Amino acid sequence: MECVDGRCAAGAKPIDARLPNLRQDISDLVESQCQADPRFESERVYCRLSAAHVAQLLVDKKGYTDLELPSNETIRNLLNAGGYTLRKVQKTKPKKRSQRPTPSSSRSIE
Repeated sequence: MECVDGRCAAGAKPIDARLPNLRQDISDLVESQCQADPRFESERVYCRLSAAHVAQLLVDKKGYTDLELPSNETIRNLLNAGGYTLRKVQKTKPKKRSQRPTPSSSRSIE
């Protein structure tokens, strides 16, 4: 089946077609700001940057213009697809010790 009026080719081009080096440039910028899961429970990499900050770094350091960059949501999706998670990294917290009285404690139960 062939479209005569050209509607089958309508729509926005994928981001990789418009900006072929965008994924690599994002990876280059984000890699230095990443940290692994402190508990090693997952293989995700946590990033301390927001999508808006990544967009600003692309403009400042990689020479992109604001008009050619995709939206922050698209940049966030590219980061998530690349294995980066945009959220604050929590430090590991030691487990709380129980407050049970022991025979050697000064507050023994009588």
